[in-house]
Amino acid sequence: MKMFEEVWYISEMSNWGQQYMNMEVRAYIQLDELNDGCFQFRLCRGDFLSKKRVSEDGRRIELRFIGTDELDPCSGQVWISLINENKIQGEFIFDQGEESTFLAVKG
Repeated sequence: MKMFEEVWYISEMSNWGQQYMNMEVRAYIQLDELNDGCFQFRLCRGDFLSKKRVSEDGRRIELRFIGTDELDPCSGQVWISLINENKIQGEFIFDQGEESTFLAVKG
């Protein structure tokens, strides 16, 4: 899905403020042409897995992820929806129950 290929910088998260969200690096999501990629916010980083769902119009994807959160293993899913060519929204849903919506802008 070419419309998602990009580095997206997370500008807002529902559960964490700017300082905490950008604690180690500027919070981001990076997707490639296969919608594989990676992300980092707070002390949480991970990789997206290739298995995904794409909406019929191609403007929303759902991905699984694995990674670490403060060095502890974590996993979950994320949905990402295209607002316009420069902005996405979505939600990280961790398997252990934590959830946070986000907005991100093209890098």
